[in-house]
Amino acid sequence: MVKRMVIMISLMAAFIACIGFVKFRRIQASTGGGYQPPPEAVTTVVAREELWRGTLNAIGTVAAVNGVTVSADLPGVVQTIAFGSGDKVDSGQVLVRLDTRQEIAQLVAAEAKLELARLDLERPGPPSAGHQPAGGPRQVGGGAEAGGGDGPARSAPPSSARRSARRSRESSASARSTWAST
Repeated sequence: MVKRMVIMISLMAAFIACIGFVKFRRIQASTGGGYQPPPEAVTTVVAREELWRGTLNAIGTVAAVNGVTVSADLPGVVQTIAFGSGDKVDSGQVLVRLDTRQEIAQLVAAEAKLELARLDLERPGPPSAGHQPAGGPRQVGGGAEAGGGDGPARSAPPSSARRSARRSRESSASARSTWAST
């Protein structure tokens, strides 16, 4: 039985090999000498001068080679737009102006606070009515806190009041630079 299987498998392999060889020879014969691609169709036209339109109408999607994302450092309401659709703009050119009325009001208020703090700091008497410096009321008296002298003596302004005055100056300076840049 095993002998029959071996004979049958070898006959099938020989048959498949013969069919494959015949097909290979036919394909080789058709591509080797007898097959030529058909000639290309060529048309000719007499050259003449024409005017070309400056535009081309087409349907599709356009993608920019160079793009830019415009964003503001501060949120706000747009007051003016300094360019039009399709205009060419240069780097650094102002494109949009924001409404700065609120920032200007904050700047004026901060400058007024700074001036009041400066005057309170320089004034020899008690602080102005209704306003206490940022560090709380100044200490006046002859106790151990004030130096323990004979009479009423003023202590140096608390360091928190000096820090508050310095912060006010810094915030008004930064507000001025922000206002000047817009």
